[in-house]
Amino acid sequence: MVIRDYCDGMDLGVGYNPLTGIASNKWVDINGVEAAGGQTGQTAELVFKKVSSSAELSKVLEMDGEVNLNASYFQVGGSVKAKVCKESSRKINEYSTFSVLYVKVRGMARNIQDVDLKSNAVDFIENKGLDEFFRRAGYEYISGIIPGGEFISTIEIISNDLETKEKVDAALSAQISYNSVIPGTLSLEANAELKSKFAELAKYKNVRIEAHCYRKGGVGAISTTPEEALQYAVNFPASVQQSADILQVICKPYHDLLSFPDAFDMIAVQRQQRVLKSLWERSQQASKSLADVEYILQYPMQFEGVEESILQAGKQKLEQQLDDIADKAMEYAKNPKAIRIEGSDFLPISLPLPPRQQESKSLPLVIEITKEDIVVVKTVAMVLGSGFQLAVNSVINEYIKTNKLK
Repeated sequence: MVIRDYCDGMDLGVGYNPLTGIASNKWVDINGVEAAGGQTGQTAELVFKKVSSSAELSKVLEMDGEVNLNASYFQVGGSVKAKVCKESSRKINEYSTFSVLYVKVRGMARNIQDVDLKSNAVDFIENKGLDEFFRRAGYEYISGIIPGGEFISTIEIISNDLETKEKVDAALSAQISYNSVIPGTLSLEANAELKSKFAELAKYKNVRIEAHCYRKGGVGAISTTPEEALQYAVNFPASVQQSADILQVICKPYHDLLSFPDAFDMIAVQRQQRVLKSLWERSQQASKSLADVEYILQYPMQFEGVEESILQAGKQKLEQQLDDIADKAMEYAKNPKAIRIEGSDFLPISLPLPPRQQESKSLPLVIEITKEDIVVVKTVAMVLGSGFQLAVNSVINEYIKTNKLK
């Protein structure tokens, strides 16, 4: 039994391929649904954490293992969390501060009863073989669903210089986390601590904060600002009580069913998932490099000696490599026995990046004064009186000593 994050098309009895992330038709008969025993009701978890890489983000979202990874993740598919990780991998860079606010609400699981293969599924295996059956039906069927919801807000804090970024990093260094049985005190406690954290950020005037929000389950308009995201997050558990969705599913292998005609070793599938994981890790490295390059191209004034043509060429190479990795991942997932992936495939692309300025540098104010300007100023000063005239003459004489008049 494996608990997996919900992907499009998942439902009770549906077949699932953990390599491709594709849900298929129902190949099992179901005789009823019941609530799982030993449950304590709906629970809520809230985490706010600064992350410096896609790997850290995946860990906060509880998807850093091989359980949920499949080829659809490379193409912005799969679960809501997979979409967040894929899109955020193009934003997490060395030069801005990235945080994630994650709320998960989990309800009581419901499982199907008295499950077995349909008779036509048994006939299909006998006539077409196991490989063709797994290609059509996947390696698993969904034996249970866990209702609930999740809200994710990725928050990017863009600083003008390295000094400010280091201060912001320090302000966000502590993780905030809460767990609560619903109804509980999650909202009040989390709201107070999160507001305090955001109040610290308000001290910095030369930063810009951007929030991107994602939701599964719950009701109401999606948040568009950090302040709205904070408020929506603490109220999200109550929102899910009004409108829950399928948060996760419980998957079991077909070969555990009584009528399954042949033994099958799922260890082979686990080995293939490890290949996908290695491709995913390589794609995250390339995405990180791409995020750094795109930041420098967007804010060249924050860096020294930016060579745009070199960075643009590197950007194109990284984008092409990411496309190639995504294509290879899906090709492999669909036919792992026929596709071979070597360790030397998709080697890292090295790019020299310019150093960042330690602090923002304001350009000096330059004022050019001509001889005609001085004549006009002296005339006005003479009209205003002798005291004003003496002060103006002193400033003009000092300017003439240090500047050339046009």
